Amino acid sequence: MSKSRAAISTIKGYFYQFDKSILEILEQSNETDMVTIEGVEDIDIENSDERNFIQCKYYEKTDFDNSIIRKPIQLMFRHYLENRTDPKDKNFTYRLYGYYNKGHEKLLELTTENLRTYFLDFSKYGVIDESGNSNYQIKNKKGEVIFEETVEDDDIEDFKNHLFIDIKADSYENQIEKIKSKIQNDLSDYSEEDIELIYFNALKIIKDLACEHNIEKRQISKKEFWDRIKTKNYYFERWMSELLEWKNYKKIIHKKYFPRVSNLSPAHRFFLLDCQGESVNNVKNVISEISRKYSRLIHQFSPYVYLYNTLNVDFVTELKEKLYEDGCFFKDGFPFKNSKFRFQEMLIKPDKFNGISVRILEHPINLSIVLQKLVEVERVDQLPINLYIFNKSNQLNLEIGNLDNRDYSKINIRQIIDILDII
Repeated sequence: MSKSRAAISTIKGYFYQFDKSILEILEQSNETDMVTIEGVEDIDIENSDERNFIQCKYYEKTDFDNSIIRKPIQLMFRHYLENRTDPKDKNFTYRLYGYYNKGHEKLLELTTENLRTYFLDFSKYGVIDESGNSNYQIKNKKGEVIFEETVEDDDIEDFKNHLFIDIKADSYENQIEKIKSKIQNDLSDYSEEDIELIYFNALKIIKDLACEHNIEKRQISKKEFWDRIKTKNYYFERWMSELLEWKNYKKIIHKKYFPRVSNLSPAHRFFLLDCQGESVNNVKNVISEISRKYSRLIHQFSPYVYLYNTLNVDFVTELKEKLYEDGCFFKDGFPFKNSKFRFQEMLIKPDKFNGISVRILEHPINLSIVLQKLVEVERVDQLPINLYIFNKSNQLNLEIGNLDNRDYSKINIRQIIDILDII
């Protein structure tokens, strides 16, 4: 297998585990039960009656062999021995959940004898101490004992009764469909595009939890999870694009926010563009397309564009020059050289005579002023105000207060020309 294909398989394994985590959270009957990501196992679930420890594996190209699950079972047994005196010990449940290409018929029957001799390998790890006790002992490569616990007569039988193995788990695709179906059932009034985007949010939340150093911060309840995924800010991070199709993401965002319509409704549409690392020409092309698609001079409305993370004043000056040379007539709030910002300039209604096809803002305070003044001036006949933040790093470098505390839609992009496909 090539390095790139091996990397994809590894990433897919992480996604599969994240998806299983999402599904387990959504399937909890009690909204306050806590689920820990990367706890004792990949997924730990604790409620008033029991504690479930779930290890999740995805072997799309691998045939099943009993040796694959031997080490995980041994680690689970070690945890069992260390915690069998816990008041909740009889409520511990260990689950091995995995997908394999084929070879499922090879799985040994989970008898006490098979567990002892093959999976736990007592011929290697079973020792008798000086007192005649039977111990389970693990040594490192240097021969140093790193684990040792006494094994009582009924421990292996009891552990067997709390161990469950599923090597015929859902495929990668089927598991995702189960998640989306579960979300759709609980959010029946949401569109197909919403469900896709909520799924992306769920992936990001699980990934963020898995990266937390403190175990308490890797815990979440079903209620908190629902509250966090039902947001208007959708995420599609770079790490997701290794597996999830970027083109598909752009199509979903387009259908949700910018569907093609025969009659575009009047609105104050604000496009906030992350210009970090971008060329003047690419930014110009995006603004020209925004102007072309969202200006209706006959109906007296045109879009606003706010530029943030720009390199310097020269960048903006050159951008405006190129727009002017292309015949794009715009307002920027500065009616003459060395003028201070005049918000009135930005509120002039566009028409076929003045030809204002776009309004350009480059300072956060000016953006805030325009948003406030639109409300004050229009009062009765207030048009909807739609804010679209196109962002590449998830760091807006923009105070939310500058948005007049309005709702906004945050749309992740890799480069600014992605916007051409999205709108």
